[in-house]
Amino acid sequence: MEDTGFVFTTVWFGRRIGSLMTKSLNAPEAGIGWEGWRSNLPQLLILAVIVGAAAYARALPSPLIETLRHALSLSDTQLAILQGPAQAWPLLVLSVPIGLIIDRKSRVRFLQCLGLLIILGTILTAAAHSFWVIVGARCMVGVGTVAILMTFASLLADLFGPTQRGRAGIIVAFSQNAGQAAAFQCAGFLVVHFASSPNAWRLTMLIASVPLAVSCCIALRLREPTRKSVVEHPSILSESLREAWRHRRVIAPLLAGTVMVAIADQSVLVWGAPTLSRVFGLGADRAGSMIASALLLCGIIAPLGGFLADACQRIGGPKMTISALALVALLSVPAGAFAIVASSWAAVGLLIVFITLGGIIGVSITPLATVVIPNEIRGLSLALIYSASAIIGLGAAPLLVSIVAEHVGGPTMLGRSLALISAGSSLCGALVFALGRKAAHDAATRPL
Repeated sequence: MEDTGFVFTTVWFGRRIGSLMTKSLNAPEAGIGWEGWRSNLPQLLILAVIVGAAAYARALPSPLIETLRHALSLSDTQLAILQGPAQAWPLLVLSVPIGLIIDRKSRVRFLQCLGLLIILGTILTAAAHSFWVIVGARCMVGVGTVAILMTFASLLADLFGPTQRGRAGIIVAFSQNAGQAAAFQCAGFLVVHFASSPNAWRLTMLIASVPLAVSCCIALRLREPTRKSVVEHPSILSESLREAWRHRRVIAPLLAGTVMVAIADQSVLVWGAPTLSRVFGLGADRAGSMIASALLLCGIIAPLGGFLADACQRIGGPKMTISALALVALLSVPAGAFAIVASSWAAVGLLIVFITLGGIIGVSITPLATVVIPNEIRGLSLALIYSASAIIGLGAAPLLVSIVAEHVGGPTMLGRSLALISAGSSLCGALVFALGRKAAHDAATRPL
């Protein structure tokens, strides 16, 4: 019966998506109508700038990988550490404290401090002359960017209602993709412009850090919204963890599915440009431009995930939302093989599809989590979900791709390794989301 319902859901949703998306824009929401949207829009735009700047900072080194490899004589494994574990593994220690800060302290001040941390890490990256100093600098940037995403999810839940959060997240999702695209375009252009200098990558990082200072100034205009639907904050950490464990059946599928999608997406974002360079012979500027174009198109199309989440929530609740996520993850499996096609244009086309589908899932997960997870443990739960996706997805995926490539033939096998990891993890994500449908339904119907 469950499997039949899943098939029916996906077919029926495809037939009605157009009309439902239109209705979702105009449907009334208890306590939050057009006036609520208009009053909260400035805050949402500021959040979009902050999230976009964080994505920009994290993506900056990706177009510089080949330049870094030659300038500092780094191996693919060392480059993977810089782009993955260095940015993610500190969250093994910091994820729970970050979640507790989000649940109990001023989230706006926390965001402003995180912005300064990211700027410091970016400048330190440019100034470092040692591999391990760069690792430390990327740790600062990684912690800051992931913590910003956690804080944004908590603020989103207090600014908009359950069936409006997907649409509200559209602007932020576009900003995140635009930030990543700007990083690839800007860094790719600058590193080629300074190609004659032995410090080309350092100059690129320093100049490219200027927009981060602008975003910090804009963050000063953000205000703290009133927390909603809070019964009582657990007084100590053990009580918070015990409450999260009580909701493990709904948290676990979201966590595992997000991790699988993160493995696929981060593998592509880190190794996509080097793959285009090595497999198809493209320069850093052209490879960066292609990745940037893919991210920009993703930023335009992927926000449909916000409409998807809102429409599913209206007509079928969380169970339909997570069913749709399973379908989208399944569709991304063949697109994950972009790195092993014969033509560079075919590769870019599949890359666009893959990044877009991953973006749709990313936009949809946050509003789903804010519906099925109680507010009093929402910050902690989101911290666990985002930290796990960062620690395993961002932290392990780039390293996994380089290790697999080395075992199957060395740097020339990067494309095949990337295809294997991205397609395989997308398939696992589809299975995890499908298995979590009943838990999402039960969570939505639990007594308050």
